[in-house]
Amino acid sequence: MPRIKLGGQQRSRPSDWRQAITDQLRSGKVLPIISNRLHDDLILGGHCQLVRAYAEYHAFPLDSNPDLPEVVQYNTVMRELAGSEDIVKREYLDFVKSRLLEISEKNDTTEDWARLQKVEESQFDDRDFSAMAANLCYPRFGSPVEDPLLILAGFDLPIYLTTSSHCFIEEALKEAGKQPRTAACCWHPRVTLLDKDPLADDYQPSVLEPLVYHLYGLDSCPESLVLSEDDFLSFLVNASRDRDLIPNRLRQALNDSSLMLLGYDLGSWDFRTLLYGLIKTRSYCLQSVCVLQLQPSKEEQAFLNRYMDDVDFKVFWGDFAAYLRQLHNDLQR
Repeated sequence: MPRIKLGGQQRSRPSDWRQAITDQLRSGKVLPIISNRLHDDLILGGHCQLVRAYAEYHAFPLDSNPDLPEVVQYNTVMRELAGSEDIVKREYLDFVKSRLLEISEKNDTTEDWARLQKVEESQFDDRDFSAMAANLCYPRFGSPVEDPLLILAGFDLPIYLTTSSHCFIEEALKEAGKQPRTAACCWHPRVTLLDKDPLADDYQPSVLEPLVYHLYGLDSCPESLVLSEDDFLSFLVNASRDRDLIPNRLRQALNDSSLMLLGYDLGSWDFRTLLYGLIKTRSYCLQSVCVLQLQPSKEEQAFLNRYMDDVDFKVFWGDFAAYLRQLHNDLQR
């Protein structure tokens, strides 16, 4: 906390749980956990719209409002080919790359952009999604006090955990003058990441060299993605069998930090796997917050509040960007 000016004007304070998160943030004891939905909403035209378009592309017949793991599971089963899991994951990444190119072609219409788009299309098969996004200048950052990714990157924190396979938070950290290192979870024996694991040497995450840990894989390594329903079940089984699956440095941060979950749907596979695979296994719990982007009924809100209270989470109902701006303002008090 900042120094208290005795005898001065009475300080306006946020609610107790907001103050707890703010104080933890000042101490560098917050672990942001960033959903893929947050990235999809900021860069890819919305998560629900992306999943719906992907389901329509594959003529998914089972549900008018499917979630991504359900559609990927359906496509994998219908393939009836050995290795179909990895084929479907590559095809999903190709679909997302195609969507990004369409967004760029719609928004960036000058001749220079058209040439760049043609270059990326000509290299389509060789580009991973994050590399293509960076070449097309995505994400497009706004003001450091308004842009949610830049606000996150501006916090003095050593570790960021994400369930997205894309490297957007790394780009934001670079924009903030930091040198992030990227690591991902090798959750299955088939997963072998090509780049050297930064946690294998004596590297210690810091504010200037933070670690970004991708729990559900990296788009540069399609077989590492946790994408289908079976993938999430396998992740849970393997995480329960092998404690070393999660690096000690990250497990320590989960125990020692207030968690800040951003952009999750509490009923989704990615959230529930995170909850039961990592959060509920913590040996110690500090005040944490979950930011939900939905407007439930009063009955649903009461249920979800009670549900998250059981794991010491307070729920912020509303836009994650608004929450991060509010948190940034609280830090300035």
